[in-house]
This record gives sequence, C-alpha cells and structure tokens, in this order.
Amino acid sequence: MSAAATPAAEPTLAEQTRSVLARAVSLTVTTNGLRYDLVGLHTVDARGQVRLRLPADSLPAAHVACAPRGALAALVEFTDIAPTAVRDRVRARVTLSGWLTRAGRESATDEIDLRLDTARATLETRGKPWPSAWTNSSSPSRTRWPSTRDRC
Repeated sequence: MSAAATPAAEPTLAEQTRSVLARAVSLTVTTNGLRYDLVGLHTVDARGQVRLRLPADSLPAAHVACAPRGALAALVEFTDIAPTAVRDRVRARVTLSGWLTRAGRESATDEIDLRLDTARATLETRGKPWPSAWTNSSSPSRTRWPSTRDRC
C-alpha cells in the first residue's frame, strides 16, 4: 500500500507576514503625520519583532525621545517585490501599527535602537486583503495618536 500524496500545507498568515518582514529591504514609517522611507535600517528578531537602528539626530528618533510615556504611535509598511521584471512585481504588503519605543540597548555610536510594539498586523497578497493576522489590545492606555501640539 502506498501513501497518498498529500498537498503541501499553505503557510499561515503569521508565517506569510513574517516572511515579508524578513525579505523586505526597505520600509515606510508614518508618524506625527510625516512619512519616512528607510532602507537597510531594520531587522526582525527571532520573535518577529521589528527593530529600527536610526541616527540619533534623525527626526523619528527625536519624536520618540519627546513622546509621552516614551511611546510614539506609528504605522510601518513593508512591500515584498519580486526580484525579476514581471507585470505585477508587488507580491505582498504588510502594514503594522503600534508604538515605537527605545529598545533599551544603549550604544556608543551616534545611533538609536527602536522597537515597534505591534498592536495590529495586516497582510495583503496580490491585491487580496486578508483579515488581520492578529491584534494586540494589551495597551489601551496608548491608543491616542499624538497631535501637532505634542512637542518637547
């Protein structure tokens, strides 16, 4: 008796999201109504948490330093682009919303480490939006987006 061929299991939403985060070279951060395109300045740790390494004198680093309770609301967008020229090069998009905070690691260089404490993750593949991969509502006290009046 031979074993029936079983189709390969589809990756879960979490696995697909993590793959996009790991493959992405660049990202866009939106905070305080401003957009920043960052190339090569992020990593994804073993738990899937996004970390940014920014120049200490950059505007996003200054906004985090001045943020109430040390947490700055942010929207982070990743796009997975096919490496070859095809009609539709965008394979997937991931949008993370949450709070940027200092990662706690101090450095002797002129850089600052930030981490994104994710509250919501959304995955879109080939134009089809998926339901949110997950939502973390453990920080209800930090749901307010800063206004232009929130300055140091």
